[in-house]
Amino acid sequence: MGGDQGLLLPVLLPLVGAALALLAETWHARRAGFTFALTGIFAGCAAFLVLALRAWSSGSLPLEGVAGGWAPETGILLILDLPAAFFGPLLYGISLVILLFATADRSLGCLFAAVFSVAVAGAGGVVLAGDLFNIFVFFEVLSLCAAILIAFQGRASAMYAAFRYLVTGAVCIAFYLLGLFFLYRATGELGLTPLVAQISRAGELAALVRLGLACMIGGVAMRVALVPFHGWLPSAHGEAPTAVSAFLSGVLLKTGLVVLYRLLLVLQAGAGQPLVQALLWMGVVSAFLGAWAALFQRDVKHLLAYSSISQLGYVTAALAAGALGAALFHSAAHALFKSLLFLLVGRLAEKLGTHDLGELRQKGGFRGASFLEILSFLVALAAVTGIPGFSGFAGKQLVLAGVAGAGSGFHAWGASWILKAAALGTVASFGTLSLLLLAPAAGQRIPGPSLRERSVMVIFLSAILFQGLLRLDLLNAKVSLEALITLGAGGCVVALRWVAGSGRTPEEALRSGEERKGSVLSAVSGSAGTLIRALGSLDGLVLAMLTGFLVLLHL
Repeated sequence: MGGDQGLLLPVLLPLVGAALALLAETWHARRAGFTFALTGIFAGCAAFLVLALRAWSSGSLPLEGVAGGWAPETGILLILDLPAAFFGPLLYGISLVILLFATADRSLGCLFAAVFSVAVAGAGGVVLAGDLFNIFVFFEVLSLCAAILIAFQGRASAMYAAFRYLVTGAVCIAFYLLGLFFLYRATGELGLTPLVAQISRAGELAALVRLGLACMIGGVAMRVALVPFHGWLPSAHGEAPTAVSAFLSGVLLKTGLVVLYRLLLVLQAGAGQPLVQALLWMGVVSAFLGAWAALFQRDVKHLLAYSSISQLGYVTAALAAGALGAALFHSAAHALFKSLLFLLVGRLAEKLGTHDLGELRQKGGFRGASFLEILSFLVALAAVTGIPGFSGFAGKQLVLAGVAGAGSGFHAWGASWILKAAALGTVASFGTLSLLLLAPAAGQRIPGPSLRERSVMVIFLSAILFQGLLRLDLLNAKVSLEALITLGAGGCVVALRWVAGSGRTPEEALRSGEERKGSVLSAVSGSAGTLIRALGSLDGLVLAMLTGFLVLLHL
């Protein structure tokens, strides 16, 4: 098979698995359906690895091709560059492990496995697409499958969350297509490589190109759930099955990062520094607001969702600062520890019948869990809060170094300090979540994980620990002390949040879930919640986009 068809293999193989899973649905053969889907994703992951290793060893990275032997102007342009070679195997591998975990849920059948496989193929297509139009096509495949997966359990609230995701996506993709029109009209190109070459020769961005790129970045920002385009994510996580929540955070959000990177290449080719700085600050604001909004969530899946908004803000800031290595490292770290957290906390919530943090503690939290579940939860918490020696610590240090070294003045030091404040918010919010380990009573004992679920936990646990070991060179007395101070300050915020807010012990406050009316922290909590909801509303989204559109007309 030729090189261009070979580039399409990672997309085609999961589709074959999906087709066979649908056939198994007609035979009512659940095990066969999941086996077909798992095999297709595994084969796609292997194809990604082979292509990446071959291109790397031969020095032909980036590798480009056109599917089916078509002319570049009419065919599907494919590109295997460094982000694609990194994200492709990573996202397919995580998808494979998540689907393995989903096999333990008897409510999910062959249809789920088939739709999940198509979603994985869509993610692979976004990662490999070498032209802006086919990025849109694969994005839509991924989005439609994600909406089906969110609403899969058929509850009215789940249907609403899926509908909200689709409507928000429709608005954003309309702006993406509008930007595509502007860009094509100005340059006559949609392929990324010729587009970058043409703009590099011009040396600057024409007004229409700048406007088109701004519209496209706004559209892709929704896929990454950056503020203010984040409103769909908490509701989607809250209603989706546990495996789907892990997929949304570990896989779907990462595809948008690849597209942002490629749009940044176009911007940097034409000296589009104002737009790059705007994206940097969008990431910084997302990191800060997402981290602190998580502190005020009662729903544990909403807490994890806002944390994802924050972590993706870090990665976006790193991309805009030109720190690609930091962005890739922290993306992988987030994909691993957040997928594991969603699987652990989601499983606990399903077994105990509630997502409410206070009710989960009343029912025993993780006190009735197995040793492996508790160990996995502790390691994932250590990673996300940035304890020295774990992957989250290394990722944040790399991001902070990249942002600080991106320039001078407020854009560098101001962004760095706000990101440090976001790290404090992360520690505080996950300090609250860690109280699930300190339930007031043994409570309800939950069934132990199955062999497949234990296997998934071990895989994620090993990957998180291994990634942390890769960058032990970042450990030194200064950064370790800063991290420990942040951890201590976060613990103080947790205590202040509950004790000053309710006049009771943290245990009593969490058990009732109430705060004293009229208290300062109660007012802050309510105001923060209102602000975050307003920023995430559809009205706020459209207003933000139209405002940016009008501002850019005057740049």
